[in-house]
Amino acid sequence: MKSALLICSLAIICVVYADNDDSDSTVSTTTEPFNYESQKKLIYFNVSNSLNALSQLYQEKVVNLGVKVNDTLKKSFLSVQGILNLTLSDVRNNVKNANDDSFDADVCYQNASDSVASQIAKSTEDLEICSSNALQEIESFAELIATTRTFGENVLIKLNTISKLCNDPNKEENDNCLSNEMQDFPLSSYTILVEMLKSFKLPVVSGALHPRDGCLADIVLESREGALDIQLEAELCVQKQITKATS
Repeated sequence: MKSALLICSLAIICVVYADNDDSDSTVSTTTEPFNYESQKKLIYFNVSNSLNALSQLYQEKVVNLGVKVNDTLKKSFLSVQGILNLTLSDVRNNVKNANDDSFDADVCYQNASDSVASQIAKSTEDLEICSSNALQEIESFAELIATTRTFGENVLIKLNTISKLCNDPNKEENDNCLSNEMQDFPLSSYTILVEMLKSFKLPVVSGALHPRDGCLADIVLESREGALDIQLEAELCVQKQITKATS
């Protein structure tokens, strides 16, 4: 699904870069004398902190959530298998206890076995679809973090090249050049994008992992309901075999 999340995100990045072309003023002007080194250190500090924040965001919303989705998928699959295999074991015991010389209820067990295999296959496919959608959303978010990180790294590169653009021997003229370059610096666009990333929600992931209403939990519940149906079908089948044998 390189989902709406990625499409929306790319649109945001386009807007941000467009803002850069419009030279958004990012370093506040004050009545104090301009101090290039002070401004440079402040920007470097802020951008470095935001890059660290992006690393933490990547760990929390990409690495940790990815592990959680995969772990929940495995647990859900084991739950589905456990529920249905236990049902099949119960059916086997019931059929074994019901069999006697007058009739054979093994057909009931075979029907139940086929139904269990079918239910496991369906549940497995549904679990994979649910988890795959969640992991795709995480991947899209990871791409956005990577793009934003590149933006931040480019900000630092530009910061380090400003002094090379201004080499007027006249100190006042040189300071004016540095001040103008700093006023055109794209810090605010980058900061806004980082803050937007921090507040980003991952609805598909949340929908997959919710312990009660998530799609992984729903599939386990469906397999439990399917197991009950299989057991009831087997009991009815045994009763029919008994009725046939005694009529």
